Amino acid sequence: MFCNIAFVIFFAFLWYDGVLDVRILPEQEQEVQSIQNPSLETYLSQFDTHSDEELISLLDDTGHALNGYRVQELALALLKERGYVVADPLQAYNGWPQPMQTIALSDKKTIHLFSSLTSEQIAQVKTYYEQVVVPFTAERIVQELDRDNELYSQALIRTDEWARFSEVFPHLSLEERIALARELGGALFSETPKKSPLELFQVSESPLLALYLASYEMNALLTQADDRTLSAIFALLPKDQPAGIRLSLRTLHAARKPEIWKRAQEFLASALSVPDIAYVSRDEVVAHLKQLVAAKKPMPTPVEPAKKSIQEEIALRAAQRQLSPYKTYIVQKGDTLWSIAKRFHVNVDKLKYLNHIKGAKLSPGTELKIPH
Repeated sequence: MFCNIAFVIFFAFLWYDGVLDVRILPEQEQEVQSIQNPSLETYLSQFDTHSDEELISLLDDTGHALNGYRVQELALALLKERGYVVADPLQAYNGWPQPMQTIALSDKKTIHLFSSLTSEQIAQVKTYYEQVVVPFTAERIVQELDRDNELYSQALIRTDEWARFSEVFPHLSLEERIALARELGGALFSETPKKSPLELFQVSESPLLALYLASYEMNALLTQADDRTLSAIFALLPKDQPAGIRLSLRTLHAARKPEIWKRAQEFLASALSVPDIAYVSRDEVVAHLKQLVAAKKPMPTPVEPAKKSIQEEIALRAAQRQLSPYKTYIVQKGDTLWSIAKRFHVNVDKLKYLNHIKGAKLSPGTELKIPH
């Protein structure tokens, strides 16, 4: 009897102490905790399944999301990652503010988050999206570009990126530049000022870029391009263009490897429709080149931009940023960050961020940036 009572007491003690607690093991408790409190990455991944229109509608949602962020802030960060213009409607920041937190999603997207915009400012961004016909960055416009869609073409040629792109390719017509931009894609289009046409081709192997290099930058090809690049260009060049024949002739007289000479011979033979280039005279090559030049169609006349609508005028003025994004304020004796922020209707964290203030003390005479 005594043994039975002792066994019951011992068993009860173990149960009370948690040793035999089989309700939730530590591993199970962690799993339940992670499900009940999802990470910010999980939350953003769920938001990222929404369409653009759904994300824009969420810009009105001021409800709490996670880690101190509002739903509208997460939606705006995702829209920016998708190529929506944010800097123009937020001129008070002189562009997108530096991120307070950066999140790398599983699909290699990087989302830059911040918590310094008011709901009124985010509503201003939404209004901008609803008024501007194409509220995208130049890179996003190129990604969505359709050669038959004049609206997107007109929006593209009004961007600063297009002006820089046109300076790199001055010999091309407007239509040819749009076709080349579409072929390169949004990311390479935006990299144009940083990369030369030859460097762009080495990344993209664009047929239009191959023709451009052979037509206007032949010396760069023969002196700077490696054998793999030159071989790729011969593979992409059309046989009915004088540029390819000229390049093949120049290559045969250049100090290149025998493999490249053979590639140039094969291209020339194919362009002239002869089985062996060794039996073709120089006069025959010149005559063929003359025929190609004579048959070449004239370049299309560049299309002049249509008159800008009111929405486009607004976007253009915003892009030019003619107004100063800040006004200045000199700190007076007795001022605090809270009193200044309240006077100018500015968030305290935003005020500290814009003026690189780490603590809470202010010295009289300090000049502060105050957003309009």
